Amino acid sequence: MQKNRLRIPLSLLACLLLLASLLSISACALMYASEPPILEERSNAIRLALDTALTEKATALEIAADGYETTGEILKDEEGNDVDMEAYIAHLRATARSLRTYPYRPYSLAIMDDLYERYYIGTYQSVVSVIPAMVDVLASYARFDMITDDAAGTDVLFQCYTIAIEDIFAGYVDTETATEEQESPSTYVGVGISVTPRDDGYIDVIAVLDNSPAKDAGIAAGDILTAVDGTDISDMDYNDVVRLVRGEIGSTVSLTLSRDGTPYTVTLTRRTVLNTTVTHKMLSLGTGKTGLVRISEFSENTFTEFVAAIEALEAQGATGFVFDVRRNPGGHMESVLGILEYILPESPLPLIRLESKGSTESIYSVEEYLSSRGAESDMLAAYAPAKNHVINAPIAVLCDEYTTSAGELFTSCLIDFGYAEVYGETTYGKGLGQTTYRVSDYYAYMEELDVSYYTFFEMGYFVIPSFYYSPPTSENYHGKGVSPHHTVSLSEEAKAYYISNIPEELDDQLKAAVAFVQAQPSTAPSEPSDNDSGGGAFIAVFAVLLLCAAALTVFFVYEKKRAKAEGTEQDITNNEKNNLI
Repeated sequence: MQKNRLRIPLSLLACLLLLASLLSISACALMYASEPPILEERSNAIRLALDTALTEKATALEIAADGYETTGEILKDEEGNDVDMEAYIAHLRATARSLRTYPYRPYSLAIMDDLYERYYIGTYQSVVSVIPAMVDVLASYARFDMITDDAAGTDVLFQCYTIAIEDIFAGYVDTETATEEQESPSTYVGVGISVTPRDDGYIDVIAVLDNSPAKDAGIAAGDILTAVDGTDISDMDYNDVVRLVRGEIGSTVSLTLSRDGTPYTVTLTRRTVLNTTVTHKMLSLGTGKTGLVRISEFSENTFTEFVAAIEALEAQGATGFVFDVRRNPGGHMESVLGILEYILPESPLPLIRLESKGSTESIYSVEEYLSSRGAESDMLAAYAPAKNHVINAPIAVLCDEYTTSAGELFTSCLIDFGYAEVYGETTYGKGLGQTTYRVSDYYAYMEELDVSYYTFFEMGYFVIPSFYYSPPTSENYHGKGVSPHHTVSLSEEAKAYYISNIPEELDDQLKAAVAFVQAQPSTAPSEPSDNDSGGGAFIAVFAVLLLCAAALTVFFVYEKKRAKAEGTEQDITNNEKNNLI
């Protein structure tokens, strides 16, 4: 009876508990569904701080404009000339108006902030903490007429952040530039000249690529570019000139150049040109056969080009090599790793050591490096020759103060392995590496949100210093550079030429390296001979030794069998004796 009385209230209690559980689960689900994305709180903080700073800066500019207008003060420019105050006051007020209506996407800034916090190996400074400095940079340098929407405005703020944290190795590459890079990193449309700016505003031609319109037209290294399509370039921005010379396939461009003070003009038809990073030749210096291999940078095709250069020089009988990485700005890690592995013998030492936030990694081969980073099979196949060769010949390396990043890694690794003698000047001193982070790839949850909000990130990416790369055993050289074994400077006469164009007889660094290489004993394989008596004698001796070994083997086998037979008979005799007792 008692059980029946309790059954009803217990059943009601169970139903109430079940209902409460269901309501609790539903509430949690609704809370989770309405939970803001993980960076929204950071985004709100950035918006508040940035809106406040923009307003304060705009107000300060308006006050300054009013003050100049009231007092009639006249400012001086950097050269001591009077400033046009009417135009300057108008500029201040226009900048203030632009700041008050500045378009940007705080959520995108929060994403960048999160990336830097996670991976940046420098002294991390949050976006919120540097907003005053960012706004100062924005007001001083931004071209507000180029900022047409919130995507462009955010791009500019990315640049302001990297300027404010004062890290020359950090940056942002916008979608337009990144798309151009993606199209074909090893080729481009142009005329086929490698150039560098001059102090007078003109441009030096430092190299002319093979199979290019420039080569066909007779342009030579050492020429000076002075005009494009009849327009003098001395007052133009260097990058603008580069864009003018490049263009669409099949279009034409007129270039005016100067050679030894004499101007000449050529009209070229643009076409696709292969960007070559490795050149080679047999040197005429000294009496030996020394091959020179110049690596201008470490790009995607550099390893393949380097292998081809070594094979060509070895076919010509090279007994020593000089590797020139002067003015090499660096490049791809896998490229320098592949070349190092191709040059060096197997060793218990790693090729490089990588140190990032909370981890240190030793890399022993280019295959290991690529595999750990999910490289495709075709890339792994491209670096397969790295395991098939060791350079058994004297090697010297040339470096200078412009040898940077991967160029320094290449040099320092050969020093640590004791595989090369280095000549030149102490290198630049960049021992940290940047990783590119494309936001649209990094945040998987973006696919679940309104993706159109992030479309301007489609190809753009951040370049974040995220690891140090060190040679096998010596200390990291960041901020210090790699010191050569032998410090050799170039003469003023030689410095008048670009590195790749210095005549051999004027290049003291090259001459010192060649002298070392040619003073070493040759390790090149000897040429096969039709009358090889030494080889025949060796075969004869080997045959005699083989016969002796066979005879000894037969003797020992016979002795072993005989001893075994005698041992068995002794055992039987003893057993028989025991049985008779």
